[in-house]
Amino acid sequence: MSALRTPSIYTESDLKNMARKMGINPFSLERDLAFVSFLLAIGGLTSALRKLVLKGGGALKRVYFSNWRQHENLRFSIEEKQSERELTALIQNILKKAEKETEIKFQYQESFREKKAFRVSVTYVGPLRRPTIINLLFSLGEPLFLPSRKEDIITDPFPFKTRKIQVMALEEILAEKLRDFLLAGEPKDLYDAWRILAEHSPLLDREDFKRTLEKKCQAAGFDLEGPQDFLDPELFVPTRAYWEIKLTEIIPDLPPLDKVYSQFKQLLMTFLGS
Repeated sequence: MSALRTPSIYTESDLKNMARKMGINPFSLERDLAFVSFLLAIGGLTSALRKLVLKGGGALKRVYFSNWRQHENLRFSIEEKQSERELTALIQNILKKAEKETEIKFQYQESFREKKAFRVSVTYVGPLRRPTIINLLFSLGEPLFLPSRKEDIITDPFPFKTRKIQVMALEEILAEKLRDFLLAGEPKDLYDAWRILAEHSPLLDREDFKRTLEKKCQAAGFDLEGPQDFLDPELFVPTRAYWEIKLTEIIPDLPPLDKVYSQFKQLLMTFLGS
């Protein structure tokens, strides 16, 4: 595959001007550039493309919907058994390829192995010349309940030639969002689930989604009783406390939580209740 260079990538002035026209923080734009570079490198490495399945907010933004919120990390599922050494080597190969193709300097910093997860911190230095940390999160050994898809990476607003990447099915992404919201009340999971249901429910296979949600909850150690599980007021205590704190920077036009919660309840009851 040919390299995906733009003229000397971007200068500091280029990126700041671009960010100003888009109305976003230049450091957020540079982080997007680093994420896109990493994903394109995966698409250019057969070993990585075969093993890694993109999910979460990164999948929503970089595969499904270009107008999605900003994401702060990249999350992947890996079904094959991988040793820490093998996974570390794979990630370092991806970083080397991304650096070669975009001239962003990437440095593998540290990793944390948990029972079913592998977390990696990476430092990059791009056109703004400030070392910045991004996090890569890998779910290990958790089965995919729906077939993954191979889709084009959305590179906007950067004029790179796209590549294919494996991505989790939209129904399974929504199921993970809802399961994780039940477990932790994380604001971004509620926001993403609300937007998927409000704007893109015609794209979803209802029965696939319902079966997948049940299996995701069982895999996490609990049974889903029904839509009422999402309506417990206690579930929204951490969501309310951190709604604006965690989301304002990545969602400039963040709607009020009460509006989102009201619509979410109606949408979920309709979608799960049938």
